[in-house]
Amino acid sequence: MPSDEEDERSPAVAGDLHLLQRIFEGANDGIILVDTAANRVLKANRRAHELLEYAPGELVRVPVSALFPDEMSKLEVFMQSVARDGEGWTDELQCMTGRGRRIPAEISASLLNLNGRNCMLAVMRDISMRKSSEERFHLAYERLRADMESAARIQRSLLPRVSPVVAGMRFAWEVFPCSELAGDTLNIFHLDRDHVGFFVLDVSGHGAAAAMMSMAIHRLLAPSPGPPSVLFRRNLDGTSGEIATPEEVCQALNTHFQMGSGVPQYFTLVYGILDGRSGDVRLVVAGHCAPIYVPPGDLPLEIPGRNFPIGFFPDASYQAHTLKLEPGSRLYIYSDGLTEAADGDGEQFGRRRLMQAMEEARDESLRGSLTSLLGSMRGFSHNARLADDVSLLAFEVAPARSLR
Repeated sequence: MPSDEEDERSPAVAGDLHLLQRIFEGANDGIILVDTAANRVLKANRRAHELLEYAPGELVRVPVSALFPDEMSKLEVFMQSVARDGEGWTDELQCMTGRGRRIPAEISASLLNLNGRNCMLAVMRDISMRKSSEERFHLAYERLRADMESAARIQRSLLPRVSPVVAGMRFAWEVFPCSELAGDTLNIFHLDRDHVGFFVLDVSGHGAAAAMMSMAIHRLLAPSPGPPSVLFRRNLDGTSGEIATPEEVCQALNTHFQMGSGVPQYFTLVYGILDGRSGDVRLVVAGHCAPIYVPPGDLPLEIPGRNFPIGFFPDASYQAHTLKLEPGSRLYIYSDGLTEAADGDGEQFGRRRLMQAMEEARDESLRGSLTSLLGSMRGFSHNARLADDVSLLAFEVAPARSLR
């Protein structure tokens, strides 16, 4: 016969059980209790029946293998690991509904011992919408990645494929984007039989916007006469005339690319013309890193005469500097991604180290010197990922004895 104390507790226990039953049935996630020995469902709430497309009460005694026909090996491993480690388990599994549909679900499960019987308590959540969104995102990402790869191929195709042929001179270049698409680009090309045009440009920012702008600028700096190239003057009848000076080229670009709602970015540029007969170089430095001239038997020095970047001011004027390349000399034009590469403490590689590396690479081939410069920068920054694009264009005049 129950004691008075048990009689007093019975209503409270009954109330607790009723509350637990309401929580069980009202849960927004499906909940099933499985007899692991018999491999059958002992109890399931309303949401589990809806999720698995069974009529109310039909889930009871359904074999677990019917609910997870493709996932039984996972479940067996789970139960073994829980029995061994005593920890629960969460994973994404494919469920088979009562209507024969496969749906993705997130399952959080644990083992319980109920009156000496090992049971699995599983909380199930339909993740069909999430999986559908993930699939759409994945497809969109793959399309974007394909577009980016295509754009990167186009960018690479714009880089010089062959070196201009100028007696007694060599040329070398390198471009290293910090991401798949670069805001840096360069080119070197014949304007006519005796003159070689060249440029190195750096669009502000990174990624697709900077890359698209750099390709648009590259198009205007095309070495072929006629629109849209700005490298040749226009005759009154609209035909191409004489080669435009570096000042005229920069002025035309500044007019075309004024910052505003349509052009939110600016760019820095070195554009110049090499006279292959005299060895004279006339160039404009528009907000860009000053080129470095390495004369024979003397220390490297920066080329003076910087101007505003392209696109800053509509009325900006541009002044050129003329340099005579001596036999045995080199000229390096680079972007700030090289000097601004930093070590772990945030200290930048800087111009002083760059010029020292140029001095140390004096006896190497021109191509080898670029490798050495980049190696010095990489060593200083401990091979950290590039924070900015790096581009390098170099000229070399053969020593006098080689020109005889």
